[in-house]
Amino acid sequence: MGPLFKFGQLQIAGLTPTLEAQARKIWSLNPGDPFDYDYPKDFSQTFFRAVDGRQFKKFSATMRKGTGENVMDFALVFEPR
Repeated sequence: MGPLFKFGQLQIAGLTPTLEAQARKIWSLNPGDPFDYDYPKDFSQTFFRAVDGRQFKKFSATMRKGTGENVMDFALVFEPR
């Protein structure tokens, strides 16, 4: 069994300030929580139930190494239509 990875930071691109605030409210992982590789799927289902997903051409979630040992960040990118 490998080391436990922790969540670091959430970066969001492509949303209006209002939608970004809504996305951050829905996002429930906090820095230091155990890293959940599948969490963006759960987030996107909840987020797109709350907002009209047709206003976006594309949504992607990527993982990248965060600051510190065994820390991973998520980057969410929304591409408006």
